[in-house]
Amino acid sequence: LGRTLALRHRAILVAIDGGDEPASCHGFTNLVAGEVSFAAIIARENHSRLHVVGAGFLDGALLAGEWRAVDVTLAAFDQTYDWVVCVLHDGANPELLRLLAPRMDSIVISSNEDPESLPLVEFYERLKEAGAKDVVVAREAEPADADLVAA
Repeated sequence: LGRTLALRHRAILVAIDGGDEPASCHGFTNLVAGEVSFAAIIARENHSRLHVVGAGFLDGALLAGEWRAVDVTLAAFDQTYDWVVCVLHDGANPELLRLLAPRMDSIVISSNEDPESLPLVEFYERLKEAGAKDVVVAREAEPADADLVAA
């Protein structure tokens, strides 16, 4: 999504948390904590116009306690870029969801779960209850059935 948007617009992809991957450099969490500057964490992706910000070294769960700093940081990105794409790997953090959901124009859940699976439906509902305006579930395209190939 970020790369596609960067083709025609000023776009940045911000990793809000690192998921299971250990951080290799300062990033969003360090910026929110006041440890580094914007210039120190924004990089340009190779072979693309997309700017990227890694998650940083600090635990993403700490961001919920720093909601004003998160809001100021995201507002600064909003003023600088046409598109700010935020990636949240740990959707299980309810405080972080309540902080971010109302601020986002749209939320895309990337999942290959069955659309009616209980965990996916519950996650969708949690986002809506947290104040998300628009929630979309995106699935990986399924391969075409070989039997349906036209002769």
